[in-house]
Amino acid sequence: MAAIDGAHFDALVNDLDRSVEQLLATVGRDPSVWSRGRPGKWTAGQHAEHVTKALELHLPSFEQSRRRMDVGDLGRQPGHGLLEELFHAVIVRPGWMPRGGPAVPPTFPSDLPNPADVSRRMREAVGRFRALGAGLDPAARDRLWIRNPNMPTMRWHYSLPESVRIQAVHVRHHGTQIAELLQP
Repeated sequence: MAAIDGAHFDALVNDLDRSVEQLLATVGRDPSVWSRGRPGKWTAGQHAEHVTKALELHLPSFEQSRRRMDVGDLGRQPGHGLLEELFHAVIVRPGWMPRGGPAVPPTFPSDLPNPADVSRRMREAVGRFRALGAGLDPAARDRLWIRNPNMPTMRWHYSLPESVRIQAVHVRHHGTQIAELLQP
């Protein structure tokens, strides 16, 4: 995996794109898997919609930060705290996510997500992440940051490359769970 910085943004966003396409290909292998789930757990379609909503959750804040950066009003990116450093060391850099973590309410899936809508939105989200870094030099990509919308009460933040990386990890995490639903 490429370093998680602005110099490697293109590789990071390409990895996110690959993870999304792999998840969608997994669901596409057997369309009946979309509504299949383990008892008391999400269906494949709900996993896909959750991932889509998680991608979309970061985007408005980044787009606002990009506009602020473009006019010189973004402000300095805060440093990472101890908990953030641990999260990056255990989850983000190695690309592994444990099972059973709670989803934040804005990413809860609907009961019956529409496959075409979810696929379109997921791909559009990747395009929006790619557009955020377009035209920026590596240092500017590193300076583009947001407060973590998953933890609004904490002083936790993501740079653009960090967000793209954790999104790819998250997509693969749920893609693995969807693939398991294809097993007999």
